[in-house]
Amino acid sequence: MDNLTFIQKMIEVLVWPSALVISLIILKEPLLKVIPLISRLKFKDLEIEIAKKEIKELKPINQKTNLVDNNSTIENLNYIKSLAKISTRSAITESWQNLESVMYSEFNLVNAVGRSKGQPYSHVLKELRHSEFIDDSTLKQIRKLRDIRNSVVHLGIEEFSEQDAINYALTCEQIKASFKIAKKVA
Repeated sequence: MDNLTFIQKMIEVLVWPSALVISLIILKEPLLKVIPLISRLKFKDLEIEIAKKEIKELKPINQKTNLVDNNSTIENLNYIKSLAKISTRSAITESWQNLESVMYSEFNLVNAVGRSKGQPYSHVLKELRHSEFIDDSTLKQIRKLRDIRNSVVHLGIEEFSEQDAINYALTCEQIKASFKIAKKVA
């Protein structure tokens, strides 16, 4: 084997691994952003589901924001508690739907056009944030609640406890209470 053939064979052997390493170096940042979002991996017959208990991370938005003590809030929380005993999935879904309906009604108040039907959820959130009806921490909390709700509904994750569902509902109620406070201030 002469030197030229040896160099050619070495290049053939090393070109794909080096291309892979270079592409990983170039795409390092986007890959690091995408990896935490992966919840299910499937390769042929092997399927791995990764579910994080994000409900444990839910913390009160603001310690000063207490739940408005009215009958509808208490009735809603009692309903969610009874629903959580039967199905945590249903309790989380119901809590999210209540919060979402309040967000759309607040959007109608903020938006001069008054057309919430057909408006995408992201547009409603952007408009509420743009009008300073909600702050950045509330926006992040709402997005986290939506991610949890999506993982429960679309991925069918049933590992949330009854207390997790109640905490989720309490956080939703707290955000709704902050909407009522913001409405009084505005």
